[in-house]
Amino acid sequence: MNRNKSTDRRYRRTHGAIIRTAIELALAEGWEKVNVTKLTEKADINRNSFYLHFGSISDVFDEIEEQFLTKYRDFVSASPPLDVLVRDPDYYAAFSALLKSEEKEVEAISKMGRADQLIAKIQRIWMDHYNEELSSSKKYRAAKDVILPYIAGCTLIFFSNWVRDPAGFDIQKNTLFNGKFIERTLSLEAETE
Repeated sequence: MNRNKSTDRRYRRTHGAIIRTAIELALAEGWEKVNVTKLTEKADINRNSFYLHFGSISDVFDEIEEQFLTKYRDFVSASPPLDVLVRDPDYYAAFSALLKSEEKEVEAISKMGRADQLIAKIQRIWMDHYNEELSSSKKYRAAKDVILPYIAGCTLIFFSNWVRDPAGFDIQKNTLFNGKFIERTLSLEAETE
């Protein structure tokens, strides 16, 4: 049984080394220059080990993108309702920490020419989450047609700027939502009910 645990640990360590090395190489030399030979040499693993984990270099970058999207999806799905979100500074601190922790991964994805795809996927995650929230609440339903397009535009602009320069992006100066706009919209809808 201990052998399985050490094998699993060794597998995870090698898998992580492949991903980290792919990111390092992509950032240093450009993703198009990353190949199995360079990656295995830099990660100090053999080719067979690489192919136990991935079928190709493209698969490595697919996983880097999917890992980020999974973290982001989990974060958004745990987001507070809109009326709390617009007033919650702790949310922005946690959001900023998530973005900071993923800078290198996103920079590598961006350098691969996948920035627009990544932005669209991030926007879809956000929109699906808030569409569900707005649709299921009587309080929000009437404001949905105004708030959802606003959120879509904000996420597009925000993440376009972040993905293109994750290290230089200042989340505090680039707030995702204008809380006053959303609060006013919600209060106007409440007055009309």
